[in-house]
Amino acid sequence: VKAAGRVNVIGEHTDYALLPVLPVALQFGITIAAVADASGVVEAGSAAFPEAVRLERPPQPVDGWGRYLAAVLRLLEGRSPGRGARLWIESDLPPDGGLSSSSALTVGLLWALDRVWHLGLTRGEVIELAVGAERSVGIEGGTMDQTVITLAEEGAGLRIDFFPPAVRPAPIDPGIRLVAADSGRRAPKTGAMRDLYDSRVLGVRMAGALLGRQLGMDPGTPPLPGRLGGAADLIGPARDLPGTATAREVAAATGVSLEALCGLTARSLPPELPVPVGAIAAHVLGEAQRVERAEAALAQGDLADLGRLLDQSHRSLGEFGVSTPELDELVEVLGDAGAAGARVTGAGGGGYVVAAVSPERVGAVVEAGLAYAGSGSIFDNPYCMR
Repeated sequence: VKAAGRVNVIGEHTDYALLPVLPVALQFGITIAAVADASGVVEAGSAAFPEAVRLERPPQPVDGWGRYLAAVLRLLEGRSPGRGARLWIESDLPPDGGLSSSSALTVGLLWALDRVWHLGLTRGEVIELAVGAERSVGIEGGTMDQTVITLAEEGAGLRIDFFPPAVRPAPIDPGIRLVAADSGRRAPKTGAMRDLYDSRVLGVRMAGALLGRQLGMDPGTPPLPGRLGGAADLIGPARDLPGTATAREVAAATGVSLEALCGLTARSLPPELPVPVGAIAAHVLGEAQRVERAEAALAQGDLADLGRLLDQSHRSLGEFGVSTPELDELVEVLGDAGAAGARVTGAGGGGYVVAAVSPERVGAVVEAGLAYAGSGSIFDNPYCMR
């Protein structure tokens, strides 16, 4: 099986607010060869890592890349008790690049084991299980990556709404090309980056609780802005949110429990952590509105408007706290080479920039990306995705 990576064209850090996103699947991904056996043991090797993984059933916790396989096996335990398999994994998708290599691995593992164990998983079940597996290893993300990897169609992006759930292809006019280029800085969802990412999840929940109280509406559990209406309806009320607050302060003001605010799947965040609620809400609500305009620009071939939206998104992500000097510099480099606009794609903290480019300027923009990568990139591999 092969599971594609993805680039998010626009709609960053909005999926866990239940607000829309617009990603595209890549032609690059993770390929897994699998065969079932009667050993009751799952063994996996990878061309990217020297150490193989060997897991008894039920699996014990492990470190490294094998933790994704262990998480998948734990969720499949009731459907496939005692079954064994051997797996070989290869990838042309760089790890820690913000191109969803972890979700591609998780979805690919589920597809492979489903095939060889004849589990009969539906696409919806694959998405749900993949999300659960990743959250169990400590990444409290939304469902965008797993959804686009599972449901993408060739030649189009995928518009994903989460409340109520809906997906539709987002056609890309032939006059628009998308190029992703490496900033040279890794973007692992571990350590400080995981803490930053999870603090934004906390901030979104705090904003949901405060907006729910302000509007007299139930933001659900956990409290999320997307349950309260469209982004356009919430922009005005969000201006009254505090610049910084703690979860303890928000819980006291709204009556929402600390567990609903701070409790993640694999851990809890400290309730005294200061969080920039106002800036977080301003970004996710503004970004959701940009998704609407970008979908139309892609379909209509309005490269200039799409470029403006990408630039606006990048500035907003800087204020959100997830850009880096390398990402900012690369956005400028690609713009100078002729890109209509560019922005960080993925969770941030490093990884890739996505740019909107005319067909005539693709060569110059890719060349500029390669030149920047040659100055210190880890992956040395800009992608032209169309």
